[in-house]
Amino acid sequence: MSVRALEVAVVGIVLATLAASGPAGLLDAPTHRPTALGDGTADAEISSLPADDLRIDRGRFGTGTWYLRVPEATVAVDAVEGTPQVLYRVQVPALDADAEARRLLGSGDGATVGLAPGDVGLGPDAPDGPVRARVTVAVQSFEAHRTVYDRNVTVEVAR
Repeated sequence: MSVRALEVAVVGIVLATLAASGPAGLLDAPTHRPTALGDGTADAEISSLPADDLRIDRGRFGTGTWYLRVPEATVAVDAVEGTPQVLYRVQVPALDADAEARRLLGSGDGATVGLAPGDVGLGPDAPDGPVRARVTVAVQSFEAHRTVYDRNVTVEVAR
């Protein structure tokens, strides 16, 4: 096969894929994802929330910074109407630390949603001992706020 024939084949495949996945195409690609919080509701249930796995430890690679490590939460959502969001939040008032992850939902969505706030840098000094944290998961919109999970936990410092 010549280089020219290979180029024509690749361009043909790209054009065919674009045509098939377009608005009048054969493939069912999602055409609308919500971009802003609005009114709405959803049913939500915690599938996995390892709140006991919260921890504070040193940064890697000699950074000299301590981090609050926040594990991913998994939330099953169903019966979504409008554009609510699922919010997963971890607050550690003693360290002035706050980690959160949000996911907008659209009408008709129903799935398992993974929410990972990521680690929070705390600076060069570790707390002297364990600290208290509040872990919450909620479904919220302009018209409603419903807490699905609310728990106080102890966060250990890994030395």
